[in-house]
Amino acid sequence: MDAPNENEIHASETIYEPPENIPARYLANGKFLFTAYGCALTERQTVSGMYVYTAINLTTGNSEILSRRKTQLAETGHAGMAAKISQLTIRGNSLLNTDKKPGENANSGKLTETLNHIFNKILPIYGYAVREKQIELAAHILDVTGRRGVTLAESEVGTGKTHAYIIAAVLAKRGRLNDFWMRSHYPRQSWAESEHMPVVISTSSIALQNAIVKDYIPELSDILIRHGIIRTPLTAAVRKGKEHYVCEQRLYRFHNNSDANTKALLEPFIGANAPFDLTGADSLSPHIKRRVCVSGRCGDNCPYMTNCRYIRHMKEINDHKIDFQITNHNYFIADTLHRASGKRPLLPYYQLVIIDEAHKFLAAARSMYGYELTDKDCRNWRGRFILSPSVNPTTA
Repeated sequence: MDAPNENEIHASETIYEPPENIPARYLANGKFLFTAYGCALTERQTVSGMYVYTAINLTTGNSEILSRRKTQLAETGHAGMAAKISQLTIRGNSLLNTDKKPGENANSGKLTETLNHIFNKILPIYGYAVREKQIELAAHILDVTGRRGVTLAESEVGTGKTHAYIIAAVLAKRGRLNDFWMRSHYPRQSWAESEHMPVVISTSSIALQNAIVKDYIPELSDILIRHGIIRTPLTAAVRKGKEHYVCEQRLYRFHNNSDANTKALLEPFIGANAPFDLTGADSLSPHIKRRVCVSGRCGDNCPYMTNCRYIRHMKEINDHKIDFQITNHNYFIADTLHRASGKRPLLPYYQLVIIDEAHKFLAAARSMYGYELTDKDCRNWRGRFILSPSVNPTTA
């Protein structure tokens, strides 16, 4: 199904009933026509017969003339005038705008209303079916988030769980559902940092991580901006272990000491704008990747520190304005272990964690918290605990 044209979207923002308690001075020099994007549009006719249309912000009182016409504006032109209001610097929010500034109080009722509107009215325009179980899941996640709770939700194939939890998370984050609580949750975090805490999504597969970052979030961002739910694009970063990235120092060192064939394989990865993510570097063998990846802690005495692509990348993905931090289960658990032992966290302080593909989380936890023994290990341990024949068990 084709997406709606811009006029249809702006027409849905127009309200023809005058707001209650509108200051009389706003209408002193014109007739009220409608409101859109937090502004009232007024019409007045000059002595010369010219029609002047002015937008007035209902909160600040700031005004701006939109148009001067020789003929009176017809009702069919209202959507176009609303579109002009949407582009003004003095404009307010759309009817279902979610974005709130730091310190503004959240409106959980409006967030729930917006959630239902997204699934029932907006997404169907773009070809998505209305699925009651999907809406139920999204509403449940939003409700539990507002109560700062923990939930385990199971959904069958075809429910659309990814859209459900992303939209719920967007509304909670942009609507600052737990803003006041978050300011005191992390004692080491400044108030400025707590204003933009991300949502963490943990998955078990690279394919789903890529789909979330490259497909789901960009598409939903465009749709929600177009319909005035949010005003700025959604942002996301993928978190991976440092062994997935090129180390400048190790790359050049290995390159300089390699044969011609290996140097040819490494050439595409050399340079400030060259790719440095080894995840998709299929031309390199596992051995080469181990020789050129980031290993250990970066030191200040590294000659490549100022031009290091990995360090630049880490600064970018740690930006406090990023909405979503996408990672895998092992990385998330490693972050938890760092926090528990007092080490520096791998992830920024976050306000919400969504564990997708949770049926694989236990296996990841076992690999991170447990120990793996081989038959050789067992034989070595056996030798340690079997008493020597010369030892008297009663006195040992």
